[in-house]
Amino acid sequence: ARDKRDDSALAHLKAAVEAAPHSLDALTALLDHEATRGWEAEALATAETLMPLLPAGPEVARRVVRALRVFGRAALALAVAERADAMFPGALRVQRAELLMDAGRYREAAALYADAAKAQPERHELVRATTQALRAAGDLDGADAVATAFLRARPQDGWGLAERVRIALQRGEKAAAKQAIAAALGLHPDFAPLETLAGWLAGAQSPELAALAPAAELLRAYVAAKGVVGDVDASGYPAATLLSRQVIDVRRDGSYVALTQRVRVIQSKLAADRYGDFRAPGGAELLVVRTLKPDGRVLWPERTAGKSDLSFTELAPGDAIETAWIERGEVDAGDGGYLTSFLFAGLDAPTLAMDVVIHLPPGLDADVRPFNGAPAGTVTSGPADDGGRVIAFHGGPLPAVAREPVATSARVYLPFWDVLVQRADTPRTDAERWAELAVSQREQVQRAIEAGPAVKALAKTLRGDDAAASARNALSWVLRELDGGQAPNVAAETVVSERKGSRTVALRALAGALGLDAELVLCGPEPEGPLPDSANPTPQENRLYYPLVRVGPRWLDPERDGAGFGGLAADLAGARCLRVERDGAELITLPAASPPPSGLDGFDLDVRLEVAPSGLAKGSLTLRADGPIGLANGRDWLREEKKRGAIWQQYAARLSASAQLEGEETRGQGEPLGPVTATLELAIPGFASGDGGRLAVDRVARPALAVDLAGVPDLEQLIALPARETPLRLFPYHETARVVLVAPDGMVWQRPPPEVRVSIAGVTLSQAVTVSGRELTVKRVIDLPAGRVAPGDYPAFRAQLEGAVRDLAAGAVLARP
Repeated sequence: ARDKRDDSALAHLKAAVEAAPHSLDALTALLDHEATRGWEAEALATAETLMPLLPAGPEVARRVVRALRVFGRAALALAVAERADAMFPGALRVQRAELLMDAGRYREAAALYADAAKAQPERHELVRATTQALRAAGDLDGADAVATAFLRARPQDGWGLAERVRIALQRGEKAAAKQAIAAALGLHPDFAPLETLAGWLAGAQSPELAALAPAAELLRAYVAAKGVVGDVDASGYPAATLLSRQVIDVRRDGSYVALTQRVRVIQSKLAADRYGDFRAPGGAELLVVRTLKPDGRVLWPERTAGKSDLSFTELAPGDAIETAWIERGEVDAGDGGYLTSFLFAGLDAPTLAMDVVIHLPPGLDADVRPFNGAPAGTVTSGPADDGGRVIAFHGGPLPAVAREPVATSARVYLPFWDVLVQRADTPRTDAERWAELAVSQREQVQRAIEAGPAVKALAKTLRGDDAAASARNALSWVLRELDGGQAPNVAAETVVSERKGSRTVALRALAGALGLDAELVLCGPEPEGPLPDSANPTPQENRLYYPLVRVGPRWLDPERDGAGFGGLAADLAGARCLRVERDGAELITLPAASPPPSGLDGFDLDVRLEVAPSGLAKGSLTLRADGPIGLANGRDWLREEKKRGAIWQQYAARLSASAQLEGEETRGQGEPLGPVTATLELAIPGFASGDGGRLAVDRVARPALAVDLAGVPDLEQLIALPARETPLRLFPYHETARVVLVAPDGMVWQRPPPEVRVSIAGVTLSQAVTVSGRELTVKRVIDLPAGRVAPGDYPAFRAQLEGAVRDLAAGAVLARP
C-alpha cells in the first residue's frame, strides 16, 4: 500500500482536500502523511501548494520545513524557516538552528538555540542542543560555561554531568574525564550515558564485541533434522525462527547496550515475499544482514534506489536469513524502571531456540515479571565477573501463535516477561505505602477541586433537567473548552477562569457544584481483564487523576511495581476510569466502559421508504448517534457544512448501495459527547427489482454497525474465521432500528424477512417482523458487550451468529395478490 499510494488514509485525506482545497488542516495533514510514507514527489508538490499560505501561522511553516528537510531540500527549508521566523519572531528558531547544524554553521545554530533556551527555560533539550552546537563549533569554553550554569540549578542531572565529561574528552583530558565520571556516579545522577562513557574509557566489553551465534550451523542442523526440533515439527510452516537471541548490558547509570540476533529459515514463496526486505529499528547499528544458502554460500543484501529497506539477495524457499543489530537506550525511570519485554511464543511461526542474557552491574537489581504462563522457573541468576548479576533464559522450541483479526491484546494470552531495573537498595512499594500515597494525593486533589465563585457560576449554566443531564453537560464543557493532560496542581477556579489546566480537576469541581459525586476508579489493563488483588500500579501517566481525552482509553498495566529507579513514585497510579455518581447511582463511566445514561452507545435508526412499481424507493432516514462509539470517525467532519453532504451520502450508500442523498438536516454535531441527530431524505433507484407483478428487495437495510462511522468491527468481521487460536475481542455497541417499507398500491408483502432471536456470550441480536396492509415493519436490536470469547467457546458463538447475520441480511418479496 505504501508503494502504490492507495492506502485508505490517503484516500480520506485527498477527499478532505478536494472538499476544501484551501483548508490548512487538510493540506498539512496530507503533507505529513506523504512525508511519513516517503512519497517525495507528492510531498514536495503539497509543500509548494502550502507556500502561499505561510502567513496563516507558524505551524504551517513548521510542517513545510519538516517535509523539505526530510527530502534533502535543506537550502529551501532554511529559506522558508527564515521567512516565517521574520513573520512570527522566534516561532521557528529551533527549526532554523537544526537546519544550520545540517549545513555545518554551528556557531549560528548555537546562538539560535541559546536564544530559544532563554525564551523557554523549561525546555532543557534546548540547553543540550546549545552545548552540542558549541562543541561542534570547537567552542569548548562556551559549551562548558553553558553546562556549568545548567548544573547549578540541577546538580544531579545526568546529562549535564555527562556533557562536562564529553568536553574534557574533546580537550584530550582523559584523566580529568575519568575523575569527573567517578565523582558524577557518586552523586547517583538521573539516567544518562555516564556509564557508557566510563565503559569506553575503560575498554569495557559490550554486547557488540560478543561473538554471534553460528547461523550457518543452525541451518545445517535444521536441514539434517528435517525440521523436527524436540516435539515440534516446523517443516510445515511457511517460515520458522531458528534462533531469537538478545544480550543486554545494563550500565550503572541506567543506560544499556542491546544486541539482537535472529535467524529465520524460509520455507515457502509466501514467506520469501514477506521477509524479503529488512529495515533496522530506528537508531540501530546494523551488524549483519545476509542470506544463507543450504550449500554454504553467504549472500549480502542489495539496496534498491529510492528504498530505505535492504533486500535479501536471491531469497528462495530453503534459505535462511540472518539479522543482527545493536541498540542503545536508557531504562525508563518514569515507568518503574522498565527495561524491556520478552515474548515466549512465535507469531505465525515457531521459535525453535530462544536466548536471553541480561547483565546487571553492582548496585542494580532486576525484577522479572512473568505473565500468562511465561517460564519463570527457567530463569537462572548468578554473579558476573565485575560483581554484578547475570539473568538468563535458554529454551525452546516455543509454539507458533497465529495473528488473528479482532483479537484481544496480546498481553491477555501470550506468555511474556516484563523486566524492570531498580537500584538494589530501593525499597519495594507495598500496599501500605500505596495507601499512604493515595491519601496524600486525594488530599491534594481535594484542595484543587474546591468550588469557588467562577466554578459555581459556570455550574449554573450547565445544570440540566436531571442529574444525568447535568453530568453530561459538565463533561461536554470540559472536553470542548480544555485541552487536557495537565497535572492537578492548578486550582479549579484558575482552570475554569483561564480555560487552561486539568480536565479532571475542572470536572470534579463542577460535579461538586452540581451536587454530584465524582470518583476515580482503579481499573485493570484490559476492558475485560480482572484487577489483581495485589495490584501495584506503575507511575507512568496513570495518576489519581485521569487526563480525559475524546478518543479511546489507553489501557494501563497495574501489575508492575511502582518503585521507580532511584526513588518512589510521586503519585498513586492505576486509574484509567472516571465514575460520576449521585446517591450511589452511576451516571457516567469513562472512557466508554458502560453505556451512557440514555442506555444508548451507538445508533438509533428510523427508516421509512415507499417503494414504487419501478423499484425506486423514496423516503427518509432519521438517525441518532450517541456516545464515543456513535460517529466515532465522523463527528468532526460533520461540523463543516461543505463536507456534511459528502459524509451523509457515503453513509447512505453504505446502508443501500444505490442510495442518493436529496437533503439533510443535522443537529448536535458541535457537542463532543452529546447526541448527533440527522434526518436524511433519500432516493434509492433499483431498491427492488422484477417485473410489474413481482418485486424482490435484496436487502431491507444494512446495520449501522457495518458502516465505517460506527468505529467498531461489524458482525461479519467477528465471525470471519472458522476457528480461532486467540481470544476474540468484543467491543461495546448498541443499535436499534425501525424500518418501515410501504408497498406500491395493489401489491402485498408475500415473503417478509425472517425473525431473529440470538443471545450468546452477552451478545443479543433480535429482529421482529410485522406486516400490516401495505406496510412491512422490521424492528432490530444489536447489543454487544465489552468482553471476549475464548477460542474453545468460539465455534458455538460463531454458529449462532452465522445464522443470525445471514437472516439480518435477508431481503423481502412483494407481489400482486
